[in-house]
Amino acid sequence: MFLKNKENRDKNDVIHTSCSKGFQQRSAGEKEKTSHNPSRIELFDITHVQGNGQAVNEPTQDALVFGPERQGRVRCYGARVTPTKLWGSYSSRMHDLKKRLHESEHKHLESKHKCLEADAELKEEVKHLKSMLEQQAIQMAELRRRFEEQEAS
Repeated sequence: MFLKNKENRDKNDVIHTSCSKGFQQRSAGEKEKTSHNPSRIELFDITHVQGNGQAVNEPTQDALVFGPERQGRVRCYGARVTPTKLWGSYSSRMHDLKKRLHESEHKHLESKHKCLEADAELKEEVKHLKSMLEQQAIQMAELRRRFEEQEAS
C-alpha cells in the first residue's frame, strides 16, 4: 500500500500546498463554513493554481468576504496600526482635501484664463488675416482692371 501510494504521488502534477487536508476536503469544508459564516475566505478559489501558474478556478468577485469593520482597526497592516496612524486624523484629512480642492480650483481658473487669452489672440489673428485677404482681393481686382484696359487698347 505504501509503495502504491508513493507511485500515485509521483504521478500527481498538482503541487499540494493545503496543509494536512486536501484541496477537495478544504474546499468542501470552506464552502460549508462560508454558507454559515460569511466572514470566512474561500481559500481554494483564490490560491489553487496549476504547476504552470494558471489558475484552476478563477476567483469570483464575492470570494473575499470580510464582514463588518471594527472601530479603530486596520486590516492587513499588522498589530497596533490604527486608522489615525495610517491615514492621519479626520481633521487633518479634511484639511488636506480642502487644500487639494483649493489648488485644483486655482489651476482650473488659471487654465480658463489661459484659454480666454488664447481665444482672444486667435480672434485678433483671424481679423488680421481677413484684412490682409481683403487688401489682396482689392489689389487683384485693380490688377485685373489694368490688364483688361491694356488689352482693350
